[in-house]
Amino acid sequence: MAIAKKMRKFVDGGSMIRKMFEEGARLKALYGADKVFDFSIGNPNVPPPENFKKALLDIVSEDSPNLHAYLPNAGLPAARQAIAARLSREQKVPVEAKHIVVTCGAAGGLNIVFKALLEPGDEVLAVAPYFLEYGFIADNHGGVLKTVPSKADFSLDLEAIAKALSPRTKIFIIDTPNNPTGRIYPEETLAALGALLSRKGDEFGHAIYLVSDEPYRKIAYDGANVASPLASYGNSIAVTSYSKELSLPGERIGFAAVNPKAEDLDYLLGALAIANRILGFVNAPSLMQHLIAHLIGEELAGGQAACVDVGIYQRKRDMLAKGLAEAGYEFAIPEGAFYLFPKIPASGGITDGEFLSFLREENILTVPGAGFGAPGYFRIAYCVEESVILGSLPGFDSHGIVRRLFGPDVFHHRRAHLVPGHVKGRAVLSRLCIGVFVGNRVQYRRENRGKAGDLIHRTPHSGHDQDVATGNQDQPKEFLIPLSGKGSCGGNHGACLGAEGNYLPKAWQELARRRPGKLQVAHSVCHIVVGYGQHARRT
Repeated sequence: MAIAKKMRKFVDGGSMIRKMFEEGARLKALYGADKVFDFSIGNPNVPPPENFKKALLDIVSEDSPNLHAYLPNAGLPAARQAIAARLSREQKVPVEAKHIVVTCGAAGGLNIVFKALLEPGDEVLAVAPYFLEYGFIADNHGGVLKTVPSKADFSLDLEAIAKALSPRTKIFIIDTPNNPTGRIYPEETLAALGALLSRKGDEFGHAIYLVSDEPYRKIAYDGANVASPLASYGNSIAVTSYSKELSLPGERIGFAAVNPKAEDLDYLLGALAIANRILGFVNAPSLMQHLIAHLIGEELAGGQAACVDVGIYQRKRDMLAKGLAEAGYEFAIPEGAFYLFPKIPASGGITDGEFLSFLREENILTVPGAGFGAPGYFRIAYCVEESVILGSLPGFDSHGIVRRLFGPDVFHHRRAHLVPGHVKGRAVLSRLCIGVFVGNRVQYRRENRGKAGDLIHRTPHSGHDQDVATGNQDQPKEFLIPLSGKGSCGGNHGACLGAEGNYLPKAWQELARRRPGKLQVAHSVCHIVVGYGQHARRT
């Protein structure tokens, strides 16, 4: 085969984010966009600032033959000047236009930085969880990605970093706010990191460059201050994109800014400009460079801020966080970016892949944390319509309950208290109703619904296509519900099973099959539903 072996490997492996994104497109075509909840990709859905459209129209209306001409490899002088002025003001680093190279987004910026710095075999050290493209970009230029874990709260573990740095380390890369965790690294931590890199550089006899990937710098919540890695260490380079702060991901515009104190500064700046050319970027899109110069210039003159309305993302964060917390998920509240990174509720022994497949059966698409170097977690990109968040919560809840089922507090949830007796067989779980119930005997108490010790039991029944419902609304009921076909709770509770009787998510059947005797209780606002055993007996 003519295709390079390395590229065949990449094609076979692919990007999990892109795979989920493409799966979302397939499901939307199959079921309709309103029935699919795609949280796979960080594609901003907040509109650009209000002055964006007017500025763009003004620029394209200019009768200038040079508007779409080639530009210097380092960028349009007016854009570089505006970027430098804004960066100097915000980060308190004396950056000038000559220290700026305008790039084709942050990905283009990282490629030219790695091209300028790496020799074959040099190491790029990243903190996990990290943006999964770093490994590909390092490989593009002969580098090798190494990772070091963060602390449990996703803060930097300086002791672990010190041990992971080696004579082969050329670049240490961070992103703050972090993708996928939303963590913002505080100023004192960055200062300590800078001191560590300086000390290790002296020990190894060469500079270790701190590369700060900053596309989410402006997406920070609750008044959080995003400290400047560029200000914390001399051999530092900030790389960013306007994809998120201006909602322009498809326009591919960003920049790399070099600390004026960096070693071999002139050579480094020249190498970045040449890398922009020889990697095929040539120059960042001319139209976007003119636009950036205009928008930032207006902001510096006291006009509208060149940034989207971050409050929209904060409301979405809060909405999603509230729903997931109520469903029993564990996660750190994001300080910035637009991702939530919950733990997979795997205390019951299900794998990451099994759990995410459960979500996919609810048409919920997320990205496994293993792709970010953090198995046991999954990423939710909440840069979506609020209707997508709200529509997804029932599906998240039906599976977020896994942690409750197997966690230490399984029998203490809201208004229900159930104590299992002998349990075996299969389980039935409706998304809309309480569901256990595996086996022969379950003791039951509910507020104002019977008393502790009342039995919910099942009677042997040969006709498994029938449902049995007895009792009234104020007493425990006895049900037999088939595993196939349509059913009804009886009485006033037919709605428990859904209009089409589609009350049995396949994922829960599979979980019950794989984990017999483990599935015990879930909770909702309905009355008790379920119980199915081929030879269930009254106890």
